[in-house]
Amino acid sequence: MMSKTMTFRVGLDAVEQVLAVIEDTTASNSGSSQELFEISTCCREALNNIVEHSGQSWFSTRIRIVSAAGHPVFVVSFSHDGFVPRPNPAKGMPLDTLSGRGWPIMDAWMDRVRHRCVNGSTRLTLIRRLSGDPPAQAHSTKL
Repeated sequence: MMSKTMTFRVGLDAVEQVLAVIEDTTASNSGSSQELFEISTCCREALNNIVEHSGQSWFSTRIRIVSAAGHPVFVVSFSHDGFVPRPNPAKGMPLDTLSGRGWPIMDAWMDRVRHRCVNGSTRLTLIRRLSGDPPAQAHSTKL
């Protein structure tokens, strides 16, 4: 249905640029503000992890809207050189930790989270089925 690939210099400005595209893309395919919030939060967490942990200069983002069983599905992949490990969920998460909290959020709010480190690069893919209802149009009623 739709596919867009972008490459950015690692930095906070790039996070905001990518999120703007993600929010525009999901808004046109989803009617739920909660759904948009959850997707945006997960993507922000993934992007902030790239900025904080990758140690790289560049990253790529591929955004797709595909169709599955008649519903739009949001798929985004974030890729960069270097290895960024995923914390081991079996170890649990100490309540006083300053990092690692985004993984449980992404696992809870996305339908699927795939993290792969292959040949010196890391790819995180987030997948979420969208409600598919177009956003309600605001309208005014004259009295």
